[in-house]
Amino acid sequence: MTEKKGITNKMKKLKSLNSTKRQLIKKIIEQPILYIILLLAVVATYIFTTVDIGSLFSSLTGPTSVKSQGSCEVHYINVGQGDSTLILTDKSAVLIDAGTTESGNSVAAYVKNRTKTIDYMILTHPHEDHIGGASYVIENIEVRNIIMPDITADSASFDRLLLAIEKSNSKTIAAEKGMGFTAGGLRIEILSPPADKIYEDTNNMSIVSRITFKNSSFLFTGDAEAAVEYDLLSSGQNLRSDILKVGHHGSSTSSCEDFIKAVSPKFAIISCGKGNTYGHPHSEVTKILKKYNIQTFRTDKDGTVVLTSDGKKIYVN
Repeated sequence: MTEKKGITNKMKKLKSLNSTKRQLIKKIIEQPILYIILLLAVVATYIFTTVDIGSLFSSLTGPTSVKSQGSCEVHYINVGQGDSTLILTDKSAVLIDAGTTESGNSVAAYVKNRTKTIDYMILTHPHEDHIGGASYVIENIEVRNIIMPDITADSASFDRLLLAIEKSNSKTIAAEKGMGFTAGGLRIEILSPPADKIYEDTNNMSIVSRITFKNSSFLFTGDAEAAVEYDLLSSGQNLRSDILKVGHHGSSTSSCEDFIKAVSPKFAIISCGKGNTYGHPHSEVTKILKKYNIQTFRTDKDGTVVLTSDGKKIYVN
């Protein structure tokens, strides 16, 4: 309806202009100078009433982006007691987890406001507070690739996710340690889970990924607990990162001191719900972060946290 109405309005304007032109013809002989001036005015009016100037300007300057060239934004979205992080450059977008079912619509809207396409969606593990909103995102935004651990869950949110994937054109990838992907200026490394090991606890099957943008690095551990952290420490993989998304919402089951020391982040982000029944973040974790002078942000207190990197330095928005 909107498109048809727009066409009708343009036709009315053209008819009005045609009428104006007929009147001007009568004045050509009597007032040639006035005719020239008015003719120029008619031409100018025609251009401004029939040409989409915004589109013309956009075609000259390129699409508007929330990102400036050569920078990277990391949005730790406030989804309550859950996880969702959007990483943006001027050429790529990566979404890690999509919050709860309850926050699904707001996560989809937040992402859609900032990008038309997601190059990689990483769903760390099939718990509702991480995948609950994923189906909403897939249904509203083009998601090219979905990286998941090779495990299933008996839940409504997981069933919804599978149905959304089936209806989409997204490619699914079973995550394994050693995999690597690139998206624009981003490099994604999968550090866990290993292909030859199955952890009994679903949390420990979480995808652990290290993402780099030029000289800046970001580590995401899902809900992986201490057992995985020690396996990572003994694996010899590079864990050092500028920003750590604190594991398992700041639970004491994760973030052992040896792991925090090895990562040695400048910033730590804890995603948890205000007044959550788990008591996250636990004091054992916050004390370790404080001990190593790691600047810490919490979504329950700070809301959505956005950090920007120019590839060398990281700034708090």
